[in-house]
Amino acid sequence: MRPADEGDLPGAEADVVEGPDHTDLRARLLSPDRRGGGGEEARPCHPRRGATRGGLIQRVGWGFDAHRFDDEPPLILAGVVVDESRGVAAHSDGDLVAHAVIDALLGAAALGDIGDHFPADDDRWVDADSLQMLATVVGMVETAGWTPVHTDVTVICEDVRIAPHRKEMRRRLADILGLGDEAVSVKATTTDGMMTPEVGLSVVAVATVRADGGPVAGQS
Repeated sequence: MRPADEGDLPGAEADVVEGPDHTDLRARLLSPDRRGGGGEEARPCHPRRGATRGGLIQRVGWGFDAHRFDDEPPLILAGVVVDESRGVAAHSDGDLVAHAVIDALLGAAALGDIGDHFPADDDRWVDADSLQMLATVVGMVETAGWTPVHTDVTVICEDVRIAPHRKEMRRRLADILGLGDEAVSVKATTTDGMMTPEVGLSVVAVATVRADGGPVAGQS
């Protein structure tokens, strides 16, 4: 494929607008002082990296959960019954969406994972309400100095219908996270037949948190 000629581009006859010259900025960022070789006044090369004051701090965490189907209903996702004919094999109530969001929040705040706080060999969590577990984790994240600001969830399945329940799933997650519905996304996709319907389903979640002005774990 050849590069587009100037005459191929819409509006090519218009004046070309030159972008800013960042040569000076690059030179300053790569100077010995910015690389840590300038004594007490040395600063990190990237001015925002590791910043703890004077600006917005955000982190993003990623969570994943997967379970096999079993014959004991119901199937609960984000606190909503989405299938009354079957469920999943799980220690708690098997709410994969809640579990994935839990791990995403814990990851964003660098607080371990769901197994650290709700171990499968602890009978306290047998048939536990996963939304209550999520509420507990939100409290932990906030205590560590972070506030949830957004989550995005994708349910990966072959024959579980999410669309009829999406609005209620978003609302329930938003209530627990202390967010508006517009800050919570729930989607669904398939594996295009690569995962047989009778096996199970999985969930991927991403969560964003920001520093709320309180003490932040790992920062002084």
